[in-house]
Amino acid sequence: MTSRTATAALLAVVLDSFGAAGDYLIQTDHDARTKGAADSRPVTCDQHPAGHGTRDGRAACLSHVASFTATQAAGLFAARRLTGLPVPPARLAAVLAVSAITHYAIDRREGLRRAAHATGKGQFYDLADHGINGAALMDQAVHKTVHVLTALAAAGRTHR
Repeated sequence: MTSRTATAALLAVVLDSFGAAGDYLIQTDHDARTKGAADSRPVTCDQHPAGHGTRDGRAACLSHVASFTATQAAGLFAARRLTGLPVPPARLAAVLAVSAITHYAIDRREGLRRAAHATGKGQFYDLADHGINGAALMDQAVHKTVHVLTALAAAGRTHR
């Protein structure tokens, strides 16, 4: 195994595990419920029976992405500090930027929903029964793919 391979593997594990922490442990309930809201798909709750629309959805998604990215940054900082991860800070910042931008796009939900329906996966995306949530599973599959691809790109030519 080359050092680039080990670097890519470590980056992928850190991005994915700290990404999961950002999605499931750090994200607020409000952000989780509201981040996909749009005027055409309002989200209602006890505090806002009229519903959250596009503006609230965008704000909640930005809030979530900020905490998600900070969680991934903490993981990358720890990995670099504890293992001597040979990826320069500017490259790690680029990885976090790609992660944040794609995370926002995916978590606003409409693009992923459209892609699922356009590729014949619409019924699975819409499935929310029998303990399965197709939208959440597809969301995580895309996030994981982005994590691995950015890890591979960041590990390309590693210099301190």
